[in-house]
Amino acid sequence: ALLMPIVLTVLYSIGSDRLVKLTGARRFKDKLIVKNVTTSFGWAIIPLIVCLYFPQISAAPLLIAPFVFLRLLSNTVFFDIRDIKADTSFGTRTIPAVYGLGAANTFMQATDVAAFCYIVLVTLYGLVPYFALALVVFPIYSFLYRYLAAFVDKDVIRDLIADAEYVLWAPAIYLAK
Repeated sequence: ALLMPIVLTVLYSIGSDRLVKLTGARRFKDKLIVKNVTTSFGWAIIPLIVCLYFPQISAAPLLIAPFVFLRLLSNTVFFDIRDIKADTSFGTRTIPAVYGLGAANTFMQATDVAAFCYIVLVTLYGLVPYFALALVVFPIYSFLYRYLAAFVDKDVIRDLIADAEYVLWAPAIYLAK
């Protein structure tokens, strides 16, 4: 499990001729949706690694992993929108480049709603501590920064706003605790 992020990074960026038979592309990055899933999964397995390294920790971090996956999935599509012109010109198959901005926005909204519902359900069923509910603000935050991104031309500002979400998770959980 500890090598999984490295393996995913190599398959995503460098690839292998053997992947062509499996996925139809040399690199995960070249395959529609696979690049988004690979990136999201790579980050979502961090709670698994933490639980393997610290077995005395409860299973709650494992149950946060699907939330992390859904949040990152939405975020990777958001960044694909920023790169839509380059992706289209280079033939990179991303959700926005292949299906358009409307479909990309619908996809992001659906993943945000799924993330919101998931964290609420696992908290209400007592599978994760109550303070995990603090994470419900981030799918809402995602809706807001995507809306505001339409009015901001600077990619640096958009990127900072979107990437800042993950930096805010720990303080939000700490404050909720």
